[in-house]
Amino acid sequence: MLESTKTVDVERIKNDFPILSRRVNGKRLVYLDNAATTQKPKVVIDALVDYYSRYNANVHRGVHQLSIEATETYENSRKKVAKFINSPTAQEVVFTRGTTESINLVKFAWGSKFVKEGDVILLTLMEHHSNMVPWQLLAKEKGARIEYAPITADGRLDMGEFERLLGLAPALVAFTQCSNVLGTINDAEKLCSMAKGAGAVTVVDAAQSTPHMPVDVQKMGCDFLAFSVTGDTPVLIHHNGTTELVPIEEAVELYNRGNNVSILTLGSDTRAKFESVKGTLAHLDSVYEVQYEGSALPIRATGHHSVYVWRDSNIIEEKVSKLQKGDYLVTLNKQTQNTFGTVDECLVEYKHDTNSVKEKVRITKELMRLVGYYLAEGSLDPTENRVSLTFSETETEFVKDSCELIEALEPMFYYTEAMEKVMSTRGGLSVARIAEASGISRKTAKKYSMQTEAAGFAKARKMRPHVWHNKENHSANISFNNKKWYSFFKAFCGSRIDKHLPSFVWQVDVSLVSELLKGYLRGDASKNEKYRLRAKSVSKRLISELSWLLKLHGVSNTLGFAESRVEAWHDEYSLVIQRSELAFVKEFHRETSKSDAPRDKLLCVDGLKQAYRNASPRYNSKVSSTLRDARKRATRAGILNTVDWIQFSHKKPIDEETQEVLNKYKEFALGDFGLVKVIDVKPAGEHMVYDVSVEGSERFFGGSYPILLHNSGHKMLGPTGIGALYGRRALLDSMDPFQSGGDMIKEVHLDGARWNDVPYKFEAGTTNIADAIGLGVAVEYLESLGMENVRMHEVELLRYAFEKMSRIPNIKIYGPMDIEARGGVISFNLADIHPHDMASILDEEGVAIRSGHHCAQPLMEHLNIPGTSRASFYVYNSTADIDAFIGALLKAKSVFCV
Repeated sequence: MLESTKTVDVERIKNDFPILSRRVNGKRLVYLDNAATTQKPKVVIDALVDYYSRYNANVHRGVHQLSIEATETYENSRKKVAKFINSPTAQEVVFTRGTTESINLVKFAWGSKFVKEGDVILLTLMEHHSNMVPWQLLAKEKGARIEYAPITADGRLDMGEFERLLGLAPALVAFTQCSNVLGTINDAEKLCSMAKGAGAVTVVDAAQSTPHMPVDVQKMGCDFLAFSVTGDTPVLIHHNGTTELVPIEEAVELYNRGNNVSILTLGSDTRAKFESVKGTLAHLDSVYEVQYEGSALPIRATGHHSVYVWRDSNIIEEKVSKLQKGDYLVTLNKQTQNTFGTVDECLVEYKHDTNSVKEKVRITKELMRLVGYYLAEGSLDPTENRVSLTFSETETEFVKDSCELIEALEPMFYYTEAMEKVMSTRGGLSVARIAEASGISRKTAKKYSMQTEAAGFAKARKMRPHVWHNKENHSANISFNNKKWYSFFKAFCGSRIDKHLPSFVWQVDVSLVSELLKGYLRGDASKNEKYRLRAKSVSKRLISELSWLLKLHGVSNTLGFAESRVEAWHDEYSLVIQRSELAFVKEFHRETSKSDAPRDKLLCVDGLKQAYRNASPRYNSKVSSTLRDARKRATRAGILNTVDWIQFSHKKPIDEETQEVLNKYKEFALGDFGLVKVIDVKPAGEHMVYDVSVEGSERFFGGSYPILLHNSGHKMLGPTGIGALYGRRALLDSMDPFQSGGDMIKEVHLDGARWNDVPYKFEAGTTNIADAIGLGVAVEYLESLGMENVRMHEVELLRYAFEKMSRIPNIKIYGPMDIEARGGVISFNLADIHPHDMASILDEEGVAIRSGHHCAQPLMEHLNIPGTSRASFYVYNSTADIDAFIGALLKAKSVFCV
């Protein structure tokens, strides 16, 4: 009988494992309990002895030679494990005591932080206790519930039921890649993709797969493996007293640096408010591009990412992949401003003769109007600290206004303050002594010590705008030179294509916002069209910020985009506002005969129509117009009027369901949102995508035009007491430490501590250094064999064992009979022989197998059996081992006369 298979030289391998030369009960040891633990090759044992004999020391903490060697070898093992499972980086590999601790780490560090009351956790019926009990405890702690995907009669996962349960939108899906009882190999890549499509985080128990077959975490797409919106999407956040519109990747970065970040959300009361970010995610994924009315700038999100849509008179979340043309997305449309207080001054910083100067600037109507002029057609020249504004030569009133505003600007107070200091101290002192006494630079002291009168000096520094008319392009250019105001516009408004709103604009009174709009919209926009205004810019950020700012004040607008046809030119973005929306900016408001409100202020009337039919109120022409058959959306005023009319004049009694609809419509009509129609949804390739979880809410606004978004060793030849958890970096970064102690911290103070970087924040205290090093050596050993060869070897052993066992009467094998669909595990029962009795008889013959429920009691209950006997194979097993196993089975059959 052949000892080796076609892929593995078993006789050579057996010589690498000292324990396999042992005899048990006078018989050659046939070790078939590999699903519980595998034997160790001599190279692994030698690695342990080498560590303890030559460089036994702690890692990461010492600068002596032994610690350096231990640290290098320990971290090299991490790199080996990362390469073995194709992790993108070694920092995504955390050393643990084994699969059980790895899963518990995820339970405590991720689940305790992100799973909330009412969430669903989806498991399978074939799970090991280590991938079941932690989630049961978490569900009990959090008030979540667990659903179990069943199995088919032949021991496979019921994919139909699994898909149905994913419809419950589970927060977490945990499953084994290979069952330790049934041997069933689950399609981890497919399951992870399906789970991700449902918006779930995935935990894969790979204890029975990683040692036996190739595992690629990147291809698998898992979030955690226990051996697991695009970044430019703008969101409105508040942090460190400042409100600003930033790409979501910047918001995530701020949060990950330890900042307290709040994000604009829509609460359950349909009012917009800021809520704290409590967690973030980031990963590379395929995305969809969603285009919708109101914006030529689409939003990009993964197919499993959620947006909020209007469906059946309610706001519900919907997967992006399921969006269809004609759906209505929920957008921001605030009725009242809600910020973190107001500000009336800002701080400008600049350099003067090597002096660092900080001056407060009052935020006035005049300054805001000048900011508007600059954002529209302003520029900066750093060579002379020059600020320039450009107008059409026909805009004489704006030219005049700009000059007056510039002349009224506060001068550089530092000049006069420095001059006064010099004059008060210069009496006979040297320049060096004057500088020291005044707290200013020598250059400044020397310059000002030559002056005779501070007042005259200050007057000479007053802003004097220069007006120049360009006859070729019929424009008027206004410029002035001033370091303070050059620094102000550069810091708060940017330049050229990087222009943006000043940060303080989010926290000023609406009267100041109106002044900004006066300056920005000015002559060109005011004369553009009769019923609407159009403002243009090459800065996407500026247009997006203006859109958000207007929506925060209840002003609807539309974003436009035109791609440049000339390579040297920039793309152009536009903002269109109906004049009827600008009542608070009287210069631009114009009453119109149009009665329709902007589309993003309309609400669907589908449910209201049904309520009208149920209550059958008296006829009212206005109500009839609001609910006419062809109309899908109506104004808020029309909806409120209809609700009042139904409640006032109904002919039929209003039942509870109808009343609930009316109450909802009244709440929605007074809420801070509107609806926009989906125009198109299409794939847009792979991008880095980000998401945030928000305290007290699952939805937040994002996009250039705001849309409401939703918000994983000893079984692989290594030593016992060692294992590894793979986790996506973004998830690991978002998690709190599992245990506390040494090495998982960066700094500790009396009032708190700062955690170490990933993965070290999860490796508290003195880690299992020797065994981690041994695991790295075990990985190298397996890689020298080739994991494809390891898998093929086990398939050949399975096929040989199945053929032999099938000849034994009254034997029952559990799990798929398709060899290719199962791992190297065979659980069986022979007639009515108890599994423990079976194991005892086989032990007498030198054959080591496992008996019992295999830490899978729910599965045993499903199979209606107390347990099974289990033989499991590995690289050092041969067909001769199987022959010995079959011979022992036949002896047991003879002993028990079955």
